[in-house]
Amino acid sequence: MVRAVGDRVPQEAVQSLSKGIQLSITVVGAGPAGLTYALRLAELAPHLELLVLEEHGSVGWPPHCAGLVSLATLNREYPRVWRRAVLNTVRGAVIRSRGGSEVLIDAKRGVAAVLDRPRFDQALAEEALRRGVELRLRARVTGVDCSRGVLRLREGRRASFSLLVLATGALASLNEQVGVERPSALLPAINAEYELQEPLEREFVHLYLDSRLAPGFFAWLIPLDEYRARVGLAAPSALRARLRLLEKLDPGGVGLLNSRRVRVYGGYVVTGGPISKPYTSRVLVIGDAAGQAKPTTGGGISILSIAARLAAAATAATEGEWHLAGPRYHEGFKRILGREMRAMLLARKVLSSLNDAQVDALLNALSEAGVVERLSSTSHMDFQRRAILGALRAMWREALANRLLAPALLMGLVRALLG
Repeated sequence: MVRAVGDRVPQEAVQSLSKGIQLSITVVGAGPAGLTYALRLAELAPHLELLVLEEHGSVGWPPHCAGLVSLATLNREYPRVWRRAVLNTVRGAVIRSRGGSEVLIDAKRGVAAVLDRPRFDQALAEEALRRGVELRLRARVTGVDCSRGVLRLREGRRASFSLLVLATGALASLNEQVGVERPSALLPAINAEYELQEPLEREFVHLYLDSRLAPGFFAWLIPLDEYRARVGLAAPSALRARLRLLEKLDPGGVGLLNSRRVRVYGGYVVTGGPISKPYTSRVLVIGDAAGQAKPTTGGGISILSIAARLAAAATAATEGEWHLAGPRYHEGFKRILGREMRAMLLARKVLSSLNDAQVDALLNALSEAGVVERLSSTSHMDFQRRAILGALRAMWREALANRLLAPALLMGLVRALLG
């Protein structure tokens, strides 16, 4: 259970927090970013004292995301953890437009897992505790004094730090206090889980490109099993009204309107790409708080897992000289993921510039040009640069012969390049 994680916190950690004893490294946020960093650092430098602070009473609650993660990332970064939280595996996606166009991307094999995200986060916390990481629940940080290395917590408590790692999520509530920018282009999102009346094809995710539901983004249906689905969308406003419209339209034909809605939860999708400088002389920022999510889909775990590993390696390599950790971490991120992030940001800006009719024409054009078949056999769910550039080239060729598409694609490319 989640609460057991907090119950197992060593008493020394609680005492040091209340007394304000300086710890080597303090992580704010016990989501995947903060816990992945803690795990990697515990592997590299087990002698360092490491405390993770979580504002909620349980790890993993409340959930904020759709929980779809590539098997490549899970097997590479979390081989001991992810199977404890898996609900389903999928092999592809069905993409539908408002105008009725439909494309199927089928990898013919499992490519992603649908996770119980609270359970996944809890499993990460359990691994961290086993490695000696100290975890404190109900420890909300309300202020940061970097010059003195002091955190102010709720109820007047304080904690000292020599290096601070912020993994506070998309809202990045502490970034400005430490002199770091917040991530841009946040979209509010809503997820709902349903018990369906009719069986669902569980091997495919369904994506809906319809401006009534998700202007500039998309809505989704993710099968949890044959009779349960996680449905959601991201949009600038009116999330519950748009969710009701999605139920009514039922583009996947699964009977949403007559299904039982089990629970609803919200969050934010980060689509603006990474922030320009995710560090100061004694602060590292990782995960959604640093804009480290795929601009194409908002998916974060594949990106943050690499960022957390780089940040932990930089911390271990510069032990005691924390002012060197930030530049080392940031340069590593740019070297490994910089081109990927720029390509995904380009794709996001182009797609956001299209109206419903143009999206419909685009899906038809890509299907006729054979791009969908190539994506099914060669694309990578996490590292999308080659697929994006190939698709953009095909899109441009089709646009030259399609007056409906050409102006929007040209405008999208110009905006993306200038932006």
